[in-house]
Amino acid sequence: MEVYKGKEVKDTEGRKYIINNKIGEGAQGAVYDTENDTFLIKIVRVDEDQRQPTVDRFKWIMKQRIPSEARIITPVAILEQPLTGYVMKKAKGHESLNKYIYPGNVSNLGEWYNIQTGGLKKRFEIAISLSKCFRQLHLQGLCYCDVSPNNILISRNHRSIVLIDSDNLTSTSLFTSSILGTPRYIAPELFMLSKQPNSITDTYSFAVILFELLRLGHPLIGDVILNGTPEMEEDAVKGHVVYVDHPNDESNRNSSILPADVLLTEELRGLFQKMFVDGLHEHMKRPTLYEFTSALQRAEDQLIKCDNIQCHAFYYAQDGHAQVCPWCRQKKNEFCKVHIVETANFTDEFFENGKEKISRTLSTIVLNDDAIAIYSRHVGSLVSQDSDKALAIIKKVDDKHVIMKNCSQNNFFILNKETRSRELLKPDETKNLNMGLDNVIFDIEENISGISDIFNKNNRIRGIFFNVN
Repeated sequence: MEVYKGKEVKDTEGRKYIINNKIGEGAQGAVYDTENDTFLIKIVRVDEDQRQPTVDRFKWIMKQRIPSEARIITPVAILEQPLTGYVMKKAKGHESLNKYIYPGNVSNLGEWYNIQTGGLKKRFEIAISLSKCFRQLHLQGLCYCDVSPNNILISRNHRSIVLIDSDNLTSTSLFTSSILGTPRYIAPELFMLSKQPNSITDTYSFAVILFELLRLGHPLIGDVILNGTPEMEEDAVKGHVVYVDHPNDESNRNSSILPADVLLTEELRGLFQKMFVDGLHEHMKRPTLYEFTSALQRAEDQLIKCDNIQCHAFYYAQDGHAQVCPWCRQKKNEFCKVHIVETANFTDEFFENGKEKISRTLSTIVLNDDAIAIYSRHVGSLVSQDSDKALAIIKKVDDKHVIMKNCSQNNFFILNKETRSRELLKPDETKNLNMGLDNVIFDIEENISGISDIFNKNNRIRGIFFNVN
């Protein structure tokens, strides 16, 4: 490709840019920094007869009303002839997702995974944010198409991701895409040229990235293929082999990836099996992005942080077992779980003693040192998983106390189990609670004097309860 450094280029509006260093290159073209700290330039390789259709595609992308929640950088201007390409804004403070997937020649894998790249906690933040980006695009009838870590940028210190390389963005109702994606992440049916990229193939690609992000290996590349030829790997990613964790076929096991029982919940293991066993060649059997997002959110809620300051790994809370870090084997001291519980009270002559109480746990969240938010999705199954509206914020003060802020528009009712005292926690108020004694009830009458017999009425109560393990 021609060397562009130091050259001046214009967009179709006459604005000028001085090209600086090349910062990335792929099969379609290259991306360059500019002397302007705000913009980047992408110059694409196209035959002359494809220039105008390519420019028309860029213009179509610029006209799409893509919600900001999709976190995708789209063209802001088209380059003037004879160049084919566009101008886009720079994503500052972000780095490639590759840095979280490929450790390179690190001397201590645990330190790299858990400290340098944030462990499971950071990986769940990335994956949940990424799934929401794709869902926003899919809700607009769009397909990202070229899903790969090269096109995903991550903020190291904030819960922020950015999608780049938007020129492959497509709509199956309008375009026939010549770009099927990056081979390692392409759904098997696209290799057969029998399908065009769509939301289902995007979700397959997302699942491959998620597997790599958590376990540092491809779901279809086992030991034999790793030690084999490039042609064997090409066949593997096309779906001509079995899943590395196939329940009935051990022919493609991978001994070098991180273990499933440490990195995956049972729910996530089931979704990966559904994707790469049941749905490998039958796309309608694959799980949805919604299912992955829900499973990731529930998994994130169960993370315990290791007390060992040399480790700081995150791992899953295990019911009925001593909590031992799988990375350094240090036993966990006491920790607290926050339970969101729904209780329905019924009175009827057919019940023993004339009443019956039925309870179920809606959500459980491990409380580490950092503050946690209880969202609407924690207390209602019909609430959008994308909702970031917090009902309450809870932060641990010491081994016995937390502070809670009421972020809702309704009063909460604090009940002390020992003294039976009651008080209100009003909207925007913050109070100190004893984890062993205080329960918090919400969705009830506002006046304390009117709820003296609340537990004897025919009603439904939802509350927040603490459990120190």
